[in-house]
Amino acid sequence: MYYDRNMDFLKDRSFWLGFLLLTTFGVYASYKYVYEVNRWRMWERREHIQDLPAHHYINRGGVLLEKEFVGFEKYHTNDKSLMDWYKAAYPEKFAEK
Repeated sequence: MYYDRNMDFLKDRSFWLGFLLLTTFGVYASYKYVYEVNRWRMWERREHIQDLPAHHYINRGGVLLEKEFVGFEKYHTNDKSLMDWYKAAYPEKFAEK
């Protein structure tokens, strides 16, 4: 028979309870931080929409999305406009043979 005279089981349970609660709070805090950062950006856009350069945003069904510039990128409404741009930019590749 094992007698736990120092209450070691309670120390073990307290450690794991604290660990689980700390992990749960950490996950919650990280999600809350991302949520609040996104909300702050939304309010920044709403309050200063007149001061922001229009060519940095794209309107997708009433939602303003900030464009990500990685080199030269062109946004097209459909495949036809994209192919027309390719044909104008690279005429030798699309020349009829």
